[in-house]
Amino acid sequence: MQPMRFLRDWLEENANNEHCLFSLSDLRSLLPDMSDTAFKTLLSRAVHAGHLL
Repeated sequence: MQPMRFLRDWLEENANNEHCLFSLSDLRSLLPDMSDTAFKTLLSRAVHAGHLL
């Protein structure tokens, strides 16, 4: 599964009105094999796509 789809699906399953704040380390632990540069790019793209604020 592509990282963006994985992140989006995980957020859809885990984010709700009571649990909507995640730290970078929370999100980083989802994709431990991804390089730091690729992870930063993924987060930037997720923000632009509206998956993260």
